[in-house]
Order: sequence, then structure tokens, then C-alpha cells
Amino acid sequence: MPERYGPWARSYDLFRRWQRDGIWQRIFSDLQAQADAKDLITWDLNIDSTVCRAHQHAAGARKKGTYRPSRPAGHRQPDDHGLGRSRGGLTTKLHLAVEQGQKPMAVVITAGQRGDSPQLWPDRKLLITAMDVETGEQEVSDRASGAPLPSAVAASTAFPGIYPPITINGRRYMDGSLRSATNAALAAGARTLVVIDPQAHLFPRELLHQELAVAAAHTVVTIEPDPASIRAFGSDLNDRTAWEPAYQAGLRQATDAAEQLRLAWKTGSDMD
Repeated sequence: MPERYGPWARSYDLFRRWQRDGIWQRIFSDLQAQADAKDLITWDLNIDSTVCRAHQHAAGARKKGTYRPSRPAGHRQPDDHGLGRSRGGLTTKLHLAVEQGQKPMAVVITAGQRGDSPQLWPDRKLLITAMDVETGEQEVSDRASGAPLPSAVAASTAFPGIYPPITINGRRYMDGSLRSATNAALAAGARTLVVIDPQAHLFPRELLHQELAVAAAHTVVTIEPDPASIRAFGSDLNDRTAWEPAYQAGLRQATDAAEQLRLAWKTGSDMD
């Protein structure tokens, strides 16, 4: 290691501390936000991965088992350190998503040989809904469902007459909004529930009221188009000439919506 970085142990401890405290991720996210603000990101992503064989010095690393204490006190080491068995022996796999301008958008490290698609799901809870074409039942995909994230998103937006149904694990699915425009019932157990319903003026409200009763949240904020936004939408949601006026109308409405959200989060915080 170059001498300007100081002793190896000090550099390693600093690197680990930044990783543990999320500093690296915040730097990465901030750089992305700056590039996005300058319109330097295309958001048309490509994903690839590479396998790295473990160095001989990794032979003593723990590759399975429960967490164990790590410096400083109160922190724990991961259970595999990104090392796992594959045909190539002890390996680490690096998954990278980049946009067309070759800017990195996400980097994930996994142990051994794992597919790219499952790694696209975020660590935080994400539920994506679709409707089974044959049964009409709701299908909810998440990280544990086995559905690739791109397929789950494609199924959730496969509106009849515009996009064909998407096949996942032998079943065909279409846009989940055909069954529920908000899927608010999936938020059952949440203390504060924010429902964003841009098509509220197009559908009866009975189903939403039923779903809100199931969710049973203490505080509910429903954000839906105001009269100016509805006029901007027009009667044809696929009319692309209306998209820019609708976007501008949404920006104008955002100030009021932000105040609603501020009060809702304040109410939730006061209950803690």
C-alpha cells in the first residue's frame, strides 16, 4: 500500500468504519444526484458481473456461521465476508449496473456464484404488484419471490392493448392497477400511510376505503390530482402531448402536498 496512506491497519479501520456507517454509500449517492441534476445520466441501465478468486490471504476468513464481534465494540462482522464456494473454488462475485454513459449506478458484492437479477432487489422492503391473467388474483413480488426485478416491473406495467402480458415462473401477469390502483392494503401495520393516487378521479373510491380499513394506519395522507392537474391530464392518459403540462401541474401542486407530508410525519414522530 502506498506510504501516503499511512499504516495498513489504520487505513483498513477507516475504510471499514466508513463502510459500516454508510459514508461510502452517501458519497456515491451524492455524486449520482449531482450527475443527474446536470442531465448526465441516461437511466438506461446495463448489468454485468465478474468473479474474483480469493487471494491466499483470505484462507482464514470465516465463510459461514453466525455474526461475531468486530471492532469497535457493539458492531458485528458479516457471516461470509463475500466469500463463497463455486466451481472456481473460493470466490467473490462483483455485480455492477451502469448507465449508457458508463457511470456506475449500483455495485453489489456476493459470495460465490450468484445470478445478477436477484441482486437488483433493494435490501429495504419493496413490493411490486401485478394481476394473474388467468385467475385475476393479485401477485405480489419481492426479493424472496424469485421473480427477477425487471420482469416484476414489466409485469406491473403491462397494460392491455399497450404492452403484452409478462410471463414469470410459468404464469402470465398484467398491470396490477387493473385490480387495485393503490394496493394500500399491503401497507397493513404502518403507522403513517401515504397514498399517491394520480388516477383517483378515474375510479370509484370504495375499494380504496376498503383497503385503508385493512391497513388501519393511524395517520393517512392521500395525494391525488387537484382540478388543475386533472385538466392537464386530459381524457387520454397515453396522449404524450399532455405529459409536459401534467408534469408542470404536478410541480405546482407539490408545495401543498409537501406540507401535507410534513404534518403527517410530524404527527408520527410525536407518537414515538
